[in-house]
Amino acid sequence: METASTDNGLSRISYLGRFLELVQLVAGAPDPGLTLSELAARGGVPPSTVSRLARLLEDHGLVQRLPDKR
Repeated sequence: METASTDNGLSRISYLGRFLELVQLVAGAPDPGLTLSELAARGGVPPSTVSRLARLLEDHGLVQRLPDKR
């Protein structure tokens, strides 16, 4: 199966997989105030990737950034 590449070189399927892993981490977290660094460490992905994915979730109203930036 072929995958199309995104501008940053990640395959779309790989990016979607990382997105779904982030959703699972957020949904299963006992503490809703996880930082991006904590999510990156738990998901084994770079913080920059978690930041982009979290921003997408936030843009769609699925997560909320707390006043302390969590």
